[in-house]
Amino acid sequence: VKELLLSTNKKDFYAGYNFLLGGMFDGGHTLTLMGQEGDIGMNSVNQNLDPEEYANELDFYRTKFAQPLFSLSTNSLVFGAKKTQIFPYVISMSPSDTQKLNYYYFDSSNNTAYVGFDHFEVDDNAWDEFYKNNKSADQAPVETDSYAFIRSCFYQALEDNAQNLVLDLTTNGGGSSTALLGIMGLFNNGKAYIGMNDVLNRSRITEYYDVDINLDGKWDQDDVTEANKFNFNFGVFTSRNSFSCGNLLPSLLKENGIKILGEKSGGGSCSIVLNTTCEGLAFAHSSQLCLSNRDGDNIDSGIPVDFELEVIPNPSNPLLYDLDEFYNLTKIGEYLSSAYSE
Repeated sequence: VKELLLSTNKKDFYAGYNFLLGGMFDGGHTLTLMGQEGDIGMNSVNQNLDPEEYANELDFYRTKFAQPLFSLSTNSLVFGAKKTQIFPYVISMSPSDTQKLNYYYFDSSNNTAYVGFDHFEVDDNAWDEFYKNNKSADQAPVETDSYAFIRSCFYQALEDNAQNLVLDLTTNGGGSSTALLGIMGLFNNGKAYIGMNDVLNRSRITEYYDVDINLDGKWDQDDVTEANKFNFNFGVFTSRNSFSCGNLLPSLLKENGIKILGEKSGGGSCSIVLNTTCEGLAFAHSSQLCLSNRDGDNIDSGIPVDFELEVIPNPSNPLLYDLDEFYNLTKIGEYLSSAYSE
């Protein structure tokens, strides 16, 4: 890798740069921010290196780096494919034209509402316009903002007289902590917090937030009253794909007595810093701020569940799973109905 990075050949340099990425990749917090096409794409190691001259290096890259990365992305696709068989998706487009899969589904057989989304996203421009123009709550940017979307689903669950509400994070890879804080307020009477360990300064930081639940531009007792309407039996549905904010939110909600179900989340605990190399190539890396639970423990190892749902490996293909029992809506509804009655 060092030889490739010192090369004056552009393609060798890009290959070395992405070879380095493969060794540092941690699930999504340390990565290069480049497209998939052309000489500098993440596949540039395979595209640019001579297969005879670099046979050993390419074999090492594919075995040690590319395969784990491929497995990670395949996991999410397999879980997502199963979800599309069960839940009707509402497909919307973000301001950056990145497709999201958001859904609301009410299972009348066991009185359970399911709310799913794959990315924590904030539409700052839409909220600026919303508040500056004193828009009504039904004009919130539900198509482009995660908090607005999840909030609208909570009200839909009220209309459906749902007893249970499940937040589905099984394919959620993270995103904006600002969106997370808004969503936490829906579960926690309009209040949210986030804890971090500063591993360089050996200190702990806890930030507290008030969330505008009724969207009137201020926080007061009316927001608490509004949030108290969401008196559901809450569950948070996680998997190995629940990463970063998809790992933090279950930790925060579990501390507040909300049931976590599915399988242990995938981790990811550090805030991200964006940087560039001297050549102008962009990359991201973890900062010294590591997300933690109330006891100050780093949550990078994932959040254990209260109710485990089985993921059955496929003996003929380790990248595929039998997820019928994992996405068993009957079991989920029955568990939540009984868990909160004890």
